[in-house]
Amino acid sequence: MTSAKIVMAAVLVVVLASCSKKEDTPQAPAPATPAPRVAIPAPAKPNLVLITMEATRADHLGCYDDSQAKTPALDALAREGVWFSKAFAVAPMTLPSHASIFTGLYPPRHGVRDDSGARLQESETTLAEHLKSQGYATAASIGAHLLSEDSGLRQGFDSTAEPKDASRNAAFVVDDAIEAVNRMSGGPFFLWVQLNDPRAPYAPPPGFRAAFENRLYDGEIAWMDVQLKRLFDQLRSQGLIDKTLIVVTADHGESLGEHGEDTHGVFVYDSTIKVPLIMRYPPMILPNVKFTGVVSGVDLAPTILELMALPPMPAVQGESCVARLSGGNAPERDAVYAESLLGARAFGWAPLHALRSAEEKFVDAPRAELYNLSRDPSETINLAPDNAKAVAETWRPSLDEAMRVIGGADAKAAAGPAGRTLPRDPKQVIAASNYFQRAQEAVAGGHAEQAVPLLNQALARDPGNPAAKSLLAAIRGEPSRATGHSANTFASQWNLGNALYVHGKYDESAKAFRAALALKPQNAETHYALGNVLAAKGDLAGAETELRAALAIDPKMADGWNKLGIVLQRTDRRPEALAAYSRALEASPDDADALFNRSKLELLEKNLPEARRDVDRLLSSHKDYAAGSFLEAHVCVAEGNTAGAKDALTKFLALPNLDPRMKAAATDMLAKLGG
Repeated sequence: MTSAKIVMAAVLVVVLASCSKKEDTPQAPAPATPAPRVAIPAPAKPNLVLITMEATRADHLGCYDDSQAKTPALDALAREGVWFSKAFAVAPMTLPSHASIFTGLYPPRHGVRDDSGARLQESETTLAEHLKSQGYATAASIGAHLLSEDSGLRQGFDSTAEPKDASRNAAFVVDDAIEAVNRMSGGPFFLWVQLNDPRAPYAPPPGFRAAFENRLYDGEIAWMDVQLKRLFDQLRSQGLIDKTLIVVTADHGESLGEHGEDTHGVFVYDSTIKVPLIMRYPPMILPNVKFTGVVSGVDLAPTILELMALPPMPAVQGESCVARLSGGNAPERDAVYAESLLGARAFGWAPLHALRSAEEKFVDAPRAELYNLSRDPSETINLAPDNAKAVAETWRPSLDEAMRVIGGADAKAAAGPAGRTLPRDPKQVIAASNYFQRAQEAVAGGHAEQAVPLLNQALARDPGNPAAKSLLAAIRGEPSRATGHSANTFASQWNLGNALYVHGKYDESAKAFRAALALKPQNAETHYALGNVLAAKGDLAGAETELRAALAIDPKMADGWNKLGIVLQRTDRRPEALAAYSRALEASPDDADALFNRSKLELLEKNLPEARRDVDRLLSSHKDYAAGSFLEAHVCVAEGNTAGAKDALTKFLALPNLDPRMKAAATDMLAKLGG
């Protein structure tokens, strides 16, 4: 055993003994159902499909005993392979977790400690690079812009479909994944599929939104499962399913309000670091196996390579669990490490570092936390105050020793904002993070005015919070004061650009978006945002240039095609505008704005059947799209259907909160029709 493992094992013995005065000592977890090699021949070089899901909790999948879950594809995969009941992410954040999955290293060693401004260095060896050196074709289909080229995770991939646009949903990701399978099916391949669903604010497609009206998070998971079935079916149809190791996991979980945290990023409770992990590979894994041992994200690469009978990656910190999985006498995995530096770096709070064993968790914080997870799986009973000696003499020294062995420069440094010399315990101020996140969502959605009271709430709970102060200054149109936390990061420039745009400060907004593009030049969403600003300024040529740049990066960006159509129409290039609206609808067939704009332009071009087709689709799929009824009235008039026009106008005028100009125009039109 390494020194860290010895120390961690000692931790478990001492602390369990110290807690036994009040509670019985927990039993060791039961071993996995033995899973010896089965009678399906293993190919010399099996394929690998690695699927990573955003913010997906294990306990919201059917195979993890959620009776309300609608995840038949993932449930079937678990029945055909193994699912892990104690799998943990290294951090409750996307980029650090993925960096550890791909390198087998903990965050202090690979250096990616949070999502903001971080990049995996070229000097690190990734799983893709290792497999490429073994003769594998490699491809990735990514849903999150955060994991695009400038994250450093493209190392080793022959091709990457990366939209740079966080709104890209699972359907488009799986489309590109299936295309990659078709392209690489002639030889051994590695395919990484990253799904950005579910992610707050939760917005599943309309049909799933209705079915999961009060459980939108579960609706996004159900939608993701439907798309994954398409990928699994494609592997079956090509005869590849039993020649492919399929691994499905999540980068982290989601708090969903537990411990006062809305989503994820700050805390290291199981709600955000416990993840699903499912593997299917008949030559090595029997079906319907439940593995109860502890597994960390750093263990995935070593485990995958041993299952594939390929050489291991050098110098990884994770451990393969194949020996334990096969029912042998291998020792149980010791406590694994997890961390969160988001609160420290964003808000100046204390960093969080944790050790998680099969039955216990220690969290090093200003108010230390110790939980017996066999009796308290929700982590609501902090045993640390009654076990102060064990915390001081065993847990904290063991954590320090573990981090020494993990390595990395200044491994426990938070590198947070200056001027906050007494870091606050995140448990005391988590509400400020929630309000700040909601404010960011409001700004990103073009509603900066809604962000102001949210930021004031954040500052009321955490006076001086640098991130809240910075964003509030930007919204108030005071860019010279918006220089607090992470003033030069992509996220801050993006938020600043949005805030200034909402307030009509187009020159300053364009400057901010250009600064964001200097940090991430291949970000489609930022090119799109800059195109919007330039269009608002009246610089239609500049707007067209930026929109086309966005679409060159992400050809499936429906909003980009729709906005390009508007710009082209304003320069009286109607055929090109129609083509742009059609491309928007190819990317998103029920996009309300694109349906409205194409129908309106078809009406102007006197293409009545096409105008009728689009307005009917619009009204059918978006009953709450107010302008649809007004447009239908115009289509009815062109068709000579006066009664239909009157009916459409009456419906339109009965809607609440109408634009005053449209309401006046509709009233006048109805009067002229004799309504």
